[in-house]
Amino acid sequence: MTKPLTRRPWVLSIFITVFVILLLLLSNKTLSLTKEDEAYLDSFRREWHMPSVLQAHKDFNSEYSFIDRLEHRVINEICHEEINHSLFGNIKYYFENKKGFCYDRTALIEKMFLYYHFKFRHIFIYYPRNKEKQPGFFDFFRKSTESHAVVEVLTKKGWVLMDSNADWIGISKGGKPLTIKDLRNDLYDNGKIDLKEECSDGVPFWKEHPKFNYVYGFYSRNGSFFSPHIGLPEINIKMLLYNL
Repeated sequence: MTKPLTRRPWVLSIFITVFVILLLLLSNKTLSLTKEDEAYLDSFRREWHMPSVLQAHKDFNSEYSFIDRLEHRVINEICHEEINHSLFGNIKYYFENKKGFCYDRTALIEKMFLYYHFKFRHIFIYYPRNKEKQPGFFDFFRKSTESHAVVEVLTKKGWVLMDSNADWIGISKGGKPLTIKDLRNDLYDNGKIDLKEECSDGVPFWKEHPKFNYVYGFYSRNGSFFSPHIGLPEINIKMLLYNL
């Protein structure tokens, strides 16, 4: 006689494991460059007077100059206006229409990093509407929880955080590169962030939302950015590992 499934817990464990792996594989998303992307990124490069790839990687000062110019141009020339989620990462649209939300700006920055051969990691920041409340695990799943997209880029001195809505870069006054973890620790411990260069355009997210949490590699909670749109959260598994 065949034993009931309940008497063979290993079968249920295998089923759950396979199901979770399948969900992760379906949710795993990676930004990549198409020929069209490269053509329009080159148009951005020429319009924004960006250096060549070799010049951008010459030394840390060259990297910093490139990152600073890229961020400044994106914030000043890509109008902060909501567009259809299906246009996420569409470089042609960004070039021709010059608009998009923080996640669109971040997608443009990340694709420019791909074009320039910089390693990067996407960061999903979330915070409750109550500015005094420290977000917990379950806040991540609440519809009322607000979010923001930023990115860290790997330089010759290490990972450097940069914003998509305000013109600042994560370099301390002492020249130390700052990650999102460093920034939050400094903010929570000292109540302020001492940057090498103060923000000149926009409001840093931590000034409006001093209590926040973050997840590396998380793009969307509702699966509306990457095609095909199947409704599952959109993540990058490789970047997700940076949370460990």
